Amino acid sequence: MHEGITAQPHPRSALTWLRNPDVRNLLAAIATGTLLPGLDSTGSPICVTCAGIPADFHCTRCSAEEEPYRARRCARCCLQDHLAELLDDGTGTIAEFLKPLHEGITAQPHPRSALTWLRNPDVRNLLTAIATGTRPMSHAAFEDHPSPRTAMHLRELFITHGLLEPEDRNLLHFETWLDQLLTELTDPNHHTLIKQFATWHHLRRMRQLSAAGHLRWGTTRAAKQDISVARDFLRHLSERGRTPPQCRQTDIDHWLATGPTTRSTARTFVRWAIRNKHLPRLEYPYRKAATRPVLDQNERLELLRETLDNQDRPLHHRAAAILLLLYAQPLTRIASMRTDQISRTPDGETVVIFDDQPVPVPHPFDAILQEHLARRPNMTTAANRASPWLFPGYRPGQHLHPGHLMTRLRDSGIHLRGARNATLRALVLTMPPPVAAQALGYSTQITEQHAKHAGHTWATYASYRR
Repeated sequence: MHEGITAQPHPRSALTWLRNPDVRNLLAAIATGTLLPGLDSTGSPICVTCAGIPADFHCTRCSAEEEPYRARRCARCCLQDHLAELLDDGTGTIAEFLKPLHEGITAQPHPRSALTWLRNPDVRNLLTAIATGTRPMSHAAFEDHPSPRTAMHLRELFITHGLLEPEDRNLLHFETWLDQLLTELTDPNHHTLIKQFATWHHLRRMRQLSAAGHLRWGTTRAAKQDISVARDFLRHLSERGRTPPQCRQTDIDHWLATGPTTRSTARTFVRWAIRNKHLPRLEYPYRKAATRPVLDQNERLELLRETLDNQDRPLHHRAAAILLLLYAQPLTRIASMRTDQISRTPDGETVVIFDDQPVPVPHPFDAILQEHLARRPNMTTAANRASPWLFPGYRPGQHLHPGHLMTRLRDSGIHLRGARNATLRALVLTMPPPVAAQALGYSTQITEQHAKHAGHTWATYASYRR
């Protein structure tokens, strides 16, 4: 905390803030571990002695002065006892292999939130089953649990604390989702066909990418959409009284003409099914986007101004908006950024690295990024105590889900694709497209294409530059 406050760009504002006596008293109380249950005549919090409160708020076990949680004991001592009971291996002690988990959970800054989480019967039962050996200490222990979300969270917590070997979370989530989707298919022919398509077309490639460390959330998201639309296409055939081998061109034409444009993604499944002789040879047209949304540069600048001025928005949402509106970064890449990608130079300038080249962050946007770096969310539980992510997520060891950022930035009025295209076109007008590609992590083909649409060729003429 001391380093974060003293490193801010404007120390005079911090000194002014520290003149507030309430701030000084509260910081001193936090540093000394003193409880402030009373109020003085001005409404400022004061300690037990100054308030004249006769009650004793010291924990009967650790002697810390805190609000009692149960039986005159603080929340942390209660958490240690309750979790030790759940992790008991049957001998009255914590199972040896689960001690790192006990230490990690009980050391989190807010023990009350952990106690609330442990009220979940699925959490308690699963922890007890693993501790007593009813369930094996392996990834298989979490695969057939009746509460998949709880099991997935605990599995990731075990991975974070070194109790299980790391596995690709994107692949784990996809496999869990696929199993759930297959159980919902009542037609055995549809079940077989979708399983084959998912396994041999998508899952095989995703496992190869995962083994090379290149599997991304966007890949799994696209695969889910392909499989979901393929399922809907087969249902469409059933409603028209046809099986896949009986499919006709009129069925495909009717499918495309009577639904949203997302139905065009069934082309991947149809071509795969034709190639493997599950469907007759038919034509499935390729859909090309009619327009490429681009915001006006004035609209983009207005969004940047609103991002700076609107302090009611969460800080991490403003930081993500800056990375989108200044550097045209896709939200999938923003969500997976690490803290070491933002740093300070010896002369105090803030820089951000997207590929391998540091890019300066102009003032006052640098202050928002530095403040976010010092106050990252989701850092108060055992899931993310030492998270390397710039945007830590809610799940243990994971960054914030890109879908979360997409929803929040859209709700704030930002057209994501339009803003990214507008930013990229503005950047390729101020620097050569190959330089922009190297600095922003894009391919040269993409930046050259945006430069062409932005009129970069004409912008190099002397009369235009003047």
